[in-house]
Amino acid sequence: MNISFVNFASDWGGGEGWTLRTALGLSERGHVVNIVARNGSPFAQQASSSPLPTLTLPISYDYRPGTVFALRRHLLATGCNVVVVHHNKDVRTAGVAAKMIGVPVVHRNGFPVVKDTGRHRITMRFTDRILTNSTRIRDTYQALNWLKAKPMDVVANGIDVSSIPARDPELTASLGFSDNALIALFAGRLTGVKRVDILLRAFEALDDSSRWRLVIAGEGGQRSKLEALTDKLGLSERVHFLGYRDDARALAACADLGVLPSRDEGMPNSLMEAMAAGTAVTATPAGDVELLLDHGNAGWIMPMGEVRPWTALLNELEADPDRLQRMSVAGRERVLENFTFERMIDGVENSLKRAIMM
Repeated sequence: MNISFVNFASDWGGGEGWTLRTALGLSERGHVVNIVARNGSPFAQQASSSPLPTLTLPISYDYRPGTVFALRRHLLATGCNVVVVHHNKDVRTAGVAAKMIGVPVVHRNGFPVVKDTGRHRITMRFTDRILTNSTRIRDTYQALNWLKAKPMDVVANGIDVSSIPARDPELTASLGFSDNALIALFAGRLTGVKRVDILLRAFEALDDSSRWRLVIAGEGGQRSKLEALTDKLGLSERVHFLGYRDDARALAACADLGVLPSRDEGMPNSLMEAMAAGTAVTATPAGDVELLLDHGNAGWIMPMGEVRPWTALLNELEADPDRLQRMSVAGRERVLENFTFERMIDGVENSLKRAIMM
């Protein structure tokens, strides 16, 4: 196959990590792969540092003719026979360009980004197949009468465990906490749906003597609001905002607990990476989190939108840290046995082949 991966995100999240790793994985299997990214974005920087040919474009409004025709020329020049897009904005440029020349478009959704609106109905006319990592996303889409006929494949995320680094004492020390601190890590986009405010309020309720510290790695529209809340709650010594990091996997290995209080998800890469690194995790049952965590056997599942259970769990784990070790072993085994990178690449490869044959 000759595949173009298009991702115009302005910041970095799980979808961008998935796009780059999947593109590299398919390239290693002998497929011809290239990447198209937004000028100056973290994804463009990461892709340009990879062995894959990368085209960067200035991105502005949807359906912009200059961008559409630039993509059309690119697809023709590279001989592309299938396009993989990630965000709705990608569809409104690359999807249009691909349709102009009869190239199928696979819309990969790691998050439920398609809503029951007129704008999204128009957007989805430029896609041929949906590839998602979550049965819940598929079921949500199939409940929409106008979308349920669209072919959909569910391929769970997978992790190449060999790419997860060991715990780095220097990196841990660089976080600025004492040696006996217990580190909770949130890694992801700072958007309202992630409910990072729940974590901040849970940390506010901890005793002053608590050893727990919170590291927040990521960028997004909510960052300034969350930083203001951190100051308001008097947590500046306990909570550190790191911004965008290209070493998220190394950070996961340095943490004692991976945390994700989202109200909506697909199959979260950040949790899977932490589990693969041997870090215990806890999260709300958004998307397919319960499946990933084996219904509580490979990670603690927290009630949606509540603060007190988070505080209670942190207190319990500080009192009995052996529970962290036991759960970290269970989580790593869960990933090794059920969510391998090779299995994911098999599924993506088959989905793209089906799109070409439609």
